[in-house]
Amino acid sequence: MVDKYILEALTDSDRASIIVFTLLLGGMVLLFYAMRHIFRRNRLFFIPGEIFVLFLYLAGTWMGPFVTRSEALLPVHGMIGIMMGLVLLMNLGIISLYDVNLDTRLGISSLAYALGNRMTRSLMLGAASGVMLLT
Repeated sequence: MVDKYILEALTDSDRASIIVFTLLLGGMVLLFYAMRHIFRRNRLFFIPGEIFVLFLYLAGTWMGPFVTRSEALLPVHGMIGIMMGLVLLMNLGIISLYDVNLDTRLGISSLAYALGNRMTRSLMLGAASGVMLLT
């Protein structure tokens, strides 16, 4: 439950921004399920679920600070967002590698299934390198 003092502190433009972000997140969830249904068998247009999880997580964790910020966005905010995204991509890649056999048996297409083990490991190494370069 949201604290009533927090709701009183929000301005009308903050409330409008929260509604827009909430609708955007809901639309992304619906888009994810629609694309999973439409492109289920087509490997060319397939987007792994891990990519949608990445965007939903980043949007959910950055929505509050973005809406209630008091100053303009700086380039460092973008760098932090990119680093968070790369760390999350590494985490999702590791989980995908461990569950590739189960996902194959259940018919779930994941990142490791779509790219293969070697390419997924290379992607995770590239993400780790990107995090190290940005820090």
